[in-house]
Order: sequence, then C-alpha cells, then structure tokens
Amino acid sequence: MFGKLLKHELRHTARYHSAILTASLIATVIMGLSLIFKADTILSMAMFPLIVVAFAVIIVSLVSVIKNFYETIYSRQGYLTLTLPVKCNQLLISKVLISFFWIIISYIAAFLPFSFILLHIKRQLDADNMTDELVQTFKEFLPSGGSMAGIVIFFVITSLISILSYVGYVYFSVTLANTRLLSKHPKLFGVLVFMAIHFIVGAVTDLTAELAPLSFVITTDSAFFSFRDALELGREYVVVNLYSVNSYIVEALASVGLLFTTGYIMEHKINIK
Repeated sequence: MFGKLLKHELRHTARYHSAILTASLIATVIMGLSLIFKADTILSMAMFPLIVVAFAVIIVSLVSVIKNFYETIYSRQGYLTLTLPVKCNQLLISKVLISFFWIIISYIAAFLPFSFILLHIKRQLDADNMTDELVQTFKEFLPSGGSMAGIVIFFVITSLISILSYVGYVYFSVTLANTRLLSKHPKLFGVLVFMAIHFIVGAVTDLTAELAPLSFVITTDSAFFSFRDALELGREYVVVNLYSVNSYIVEALASVGLLFTTGYIMEHKINIK
C-alpha cells in the first residue's frame, strides 16, 4: 500500500512541475544546439531568460511543497486523503520523500542551463587562451586525492540536510497553523511559526558554536573536521574555506523532531476545513 501511496503522490505532484520543467528542458536544448552550431548571438540573447527559467524551476518546486501539503491535508481534499487505509506516518513519509525527489530534480533542471552558460564562457576563454591558466589557478586552491571525495560527500550530505530542514520546517508550520488554536489565520500563523523555527534553530546553533564549534575545513592540502577556530587554523594551514558543521547538525535534529511532531499533530490535533 505504501508503494501505491508513493505512486499516487508522484503522479499528483507532477502537475505542479511538468510545465516549468518542460520549459527548462526546451531552454536547455536550445542552448545546447546554439553551442553545437556556434550560434553565439542566440546564446547571448537567451542567457537572461535562461537564468530566469532556472530560478523559476527552483521557486516553483519549493512553493509546490507548501501548496501540495496544504491542499491534500488541510483543505477539502484532506477529508479524502485522511480516509485512505494508511497511517498518518506513512502519509507523511510519502510526502516527504516525493518532496525530496522534486526538489532534487528542480536543482538538476536548474543546473543544466547554467552548465551551458559555463560552457559558453569556457569557449570564449579558450578563444583567448585563458582556460588553462584559470584551471591551473583553481587547482592550486583545491586538495587532491581522497580529500576531494570527502568534500563532495560533505556537500552532498549538507545539501540533503538543507532540503530536509526546508521540508520539515514547512510541514510543521503548515500543520501547527491548522490546529484549532491557530486555524482562524493559518497563513499568517504559518509564516510566523516558520520564522520562529528559524530564529530558535539559529539561536541553538549559535549556542552550540560557542560551546563546541565544529567546522569542516578545506585547505590547499586536505579537508577535515576541526574544533579549532579560524584564527588558530590559519597559523598552521592555508585555509581555503571553513564551513560551520553545527548549523547542519542542529538543522538535521530539528527537522527530524519537527517531522515526528507533525505526524503526531496530523493524527491527533489537526483541524480540517
């Protein structure tokens, strides 16, 4: 039954994304053909619309997470959704997974147009014999070997945590705003709850950063986790970038906790209109 739930959720949410993803695909194909046939005029004219489409894909995906969750749970359609022979937790998990899927797809679809813009810039640099020099300069600031794999894994995990935090914050905010106490003004309270969560998570992150500041450090030779501050690290390494890990840990824990709470509220406290 859970598989059918996922299939239905995917099919239902596809209508929010099909048009904008198709526009992104068409724009990407046009850019690709322009590069192949070296139609630089078309390529230059299409850059701005292409950037707009790329951002629109991401925005539509993020907004659709809110819209779909509200419509299928807290509007009239919620009466039908909640009569399905599945537990609220299964319903919530299916929506989280499909939201993950569409957000990841939107990031990929948005990246494709930018990739062609980068290829266009690269071709111009090739014409000026500047590519090799820039690539060499870029390589000097990156570690080699296994460290690069660690950097990629770090950014993949943190990206997934960012998506999880968005979904968790949104689902909890929408759910809490539709309880009996706050349901008279659900949109207003939804925004206020969302902002309050960000404030609380930020405060907890700052507190943990003061007590135990964990960072992911990228140097010219390696990449590693460290509890030392930037000034101390700078005496020993040539630090290229330093990323706070505390925020991602707090966001991940908060998101999981909020999703569990959302499931409980959906099962016991929701107020369907």
